[in-house]
Amino acid sequence: MLNLGGIAVIFISLAVVDTFSEAPRTRALWAISQLMLGFVAMYGGQWWAYFQCRQRDAEVRATTALGVSLTIWRAALRGLPQTRWPVYVGFWGFVMVISAVGIIGIRE
Repeated sequence: MLNLGGIAVIFISLAVVDTFSEAPRTRALWAISQLMLGFVAMYGGQWWAYFQCRQRDAEVRATTALGVSLTIWRAALRGLPQTRWPVYVGFWGFVMVISAVGIIGIRE
């Protein structure tokens, strides 16, 4: 499931580049939208993981969830398979961010 979502994001990004190759402004708007949605998914997954992990892991505190927190992600990975959905959402968001910049590109 984790890999399928990431692969789907990459294929969609490649399709956007192919479809909007002659419309750089539209491609840039798509890339910015995908970038923002990716950040929302990453932080949404992190907060979801925080709420699932805070009870059983003493290292996980609300202050660690304010930025990108490796503490929360380590706790989420240790909590697998119960925390699989926050990990999926966070990973898919990360792939969205990387592919928005690396594949689609935000340039004219």
